[in-house]
Amino acid sequence: MSRRISNNRIKELKKFRKQYDSINNEILRVLKKRHNLSKKIGKFKKKHNMKIIDLKREKIMLENLSKKARKLSLDKTFINQVFKLIIKNSRNLQK
Repeated sequence: MSRRISNNRIKELKKFRKQYDSINNEILRVLKKRHNLSKKIGKFKKKHNMKIIDLKREKIMLENLSKKARKLSLDKTFINQVFKLIIKNSRNLQK
């Protein structure tokens, strides 16, 4: 009997992991979209002699994301760290 319960738990865990995999794939698709957009923005900025880094825009964006994170009960520090990495990557793509 305990072996059977164990198998059921394993099956249930596998279902959760499939959901993780699906969400991870969705995150990757969205990051790819952002990646492509960053390249377009970089070309636009170069064409129009604009600076790559806009600290005011980044500050506003991080503040807005922090507010949204709070409303979604997400850890503000974690979200801030994630988006700082995303912003850093966007800057590199725009150079």
